[in-house]
Amino acid sequence: MEETVIECIQRWAFMDAFAVLYSNSNKINLKDLSKKSYWKRIRGTDIRVRQALGYGCHLINKLSGKKMFTVQKTELADEYVKHEIEEAVQKMVELV
Repeated sequence: MEETVIECIQRWAFMDAFAVLYSNSNKINLKDLSKKSYWKRIRGTDIRVRQALGYGCHLINKLSGKKMFTVQKTELADEYVKHEIEEAVQKMVELV
């Protein structure tokens, strides 16, 4: 499952990635996922998958009102990517 999350983020399928992560939060080890995703980047950007993962997990915690993931707030420099992740996480949390 970790590889699926990483590949989805790399391919800009943020909603899919965070939906898998949200629905399988008790099965996925976030530390292992962070290690595996550290050197991988979102296609066409300089943003690491790990950064997007941290940003999205922080948003899930914030928008759901639950502390599902133990992450620090991560900043993203690319406003377009940031907006896409925010939109995907917001829609995903609304559906759940």
